[in-house]
This record gives sequence, structure tokens and C-alpha cells, in this order.
Amino acid sequence: MGGRQKNLTKKQSFRIGVKKAQGTVTYTLDNKAKKAKITVSKKGIVTVPKKCKKGSYTITVTAKGNANYLSGKKKVTIKVK
Repeated sequence: MGGRQKNLTKKQSFRIGVKKAQGTVTYTLDNKAKKAKITVSKKGIVTVPKKCKKGSYTITVTAKGNANYLSGKKKVTIKVK
């Protein structure tokens, strides 16, 4: 095996988010996703650039709690095929 990994043919964007979060929500990219130049807006819109190589990338979504709600953390994996 080996050879080059194929690149994504066009830019993709989609939304990930937290429903009913009472605290602030932050999105953190892993190093592999940062190198691939994947971006996440404050509203949870993920943009995968056109030249992104295939593989899996991880985004961590963190919701801070308040007096009534606990904080929470989830990992979201994006697979580019």
C-alpha cells in the first residue's frame, strides 16, 4: 500500500452544536485538524477546506455549567473519505 492520499474535491460546511446549553460552549480542534485548516465558528459551523486530506479529525465540544447545570464535554470525530 502507500501512495498519496486523495484530497477533498470541494469545501464542505455543516453544523455541530449543543442543544439547551446554559453555559458558554467552546470548540477545540486537535493538532491534526488544525494542520488541515478545519475551522469552527462560535455558533458551531464546521468548515472543511477543499484541500483537506482524507482521514479522521477530532473536535472537542465543551459546555460550561452554571449554578443549575453541570459542565459537559463531548468529542466529535469527522471522517473525510
